[in-house]
Amino acid sequence: MKILVAVTGMILISCVCLGSLYTQTGAARPHTAVSAEETRTESYVIRDRNGKIAVFKSGSDKPLKVTSTRTSTLPKPDIIRLKNGIYAQNKQELERILEDYCS
Repeated sequence: MKILVAVTGMILISCVCLGSLYTQTGAARPHTAVSAEETRTESYVIRDRNGKIAVFKSGSDKPLKVTSTRTSTLPKPDIIRLKNGIYAQNKQELERILEDYCS
């Protein structure tokens, strides 16, 4: 009888742990759902402007920000990427990319 109670207890504890893990990882939320916050985010383009790294809203020719980082100091592959434009889907991605180039 003690073994049956112990096994049942272990099964219940496992179920609780797995259920908790399931909800913490977001598995309960369908990946196809897009929240209102996600639809309001703006995308950005980082590219060379007059020899410096600049940030533009997608579709705009007017820079939001021009950094002090000169593109000529970067490796050639990065210079090429900046000439073509590096796209960031949100502010967090934009900040991460700028940190890589401007720090």
